[in-house]
Amino acid sequence: MSANTEKPDFSGLRASSLEWVAHVLLFELDQAHLDELLSGPIPEMLDQFVPGTADELEAAARSKDACDELAAEFARLFLIPSSTAVVPIVTSWVEDGEPIRDLAVRWSTVVEELGVPPYDQQIGRIPPTHIAAVLRAYAFTTGDETMQSEIEATAVPPIRLFAESLRDNAQAPFYRALGIMLGGLLATC
Repeated sequence: MSANTEKPDFSGLRASSLEWVAHVLLFELDQAHLDELLSGPIPEMLDQFVPGTADELEAAARSKDACDELAAEFARLFLIPSSTAVVPIVTSWVEDGEPIRDLAVRWSTVVEELGVPPYDQQIGRIPPTHIAAVLRAYAFTTGDETMQSEIEATAVPPIRLFAESLRDNAQAPFYRALGIMLGGLLATC
């Protein structure tokens, strides 16, 4: 009897997880998002990263005040400039000395070449350097090694920094766990 030494292919799971993270980075959690989130396994998974995450999400689904606290955390992290803001624009996380304009143009080209559709009619077009757009483009690269390598070489390092900052600056367990999850999804790149 021979052992199966073939490495399992998790690319589809990673792609759908990246899509989910991209969505969460664009929208605050409202009641509809919470109901959908709580109907699946994600709260328990996130709870393994940061204990209390599942309880926080359950409380937010039951209480308008708790839901408003998560919305305020979303705004504090991603929308309101401050020393603890976690700006969801990839070029904000590029190391000094990198040609930011060149990278921004390249990411725009990659997003267009991959045919990544507009994210959502509610928000219109997001900049191609928004981390959600880059994560969606990365999810679209499954099976396209050239594009995948391009994003891994240029965008993944700054997104890892974003994920670390999210983990370190988020006050709500949900967003700390999201940072850990994103970092884990990119760890093998």
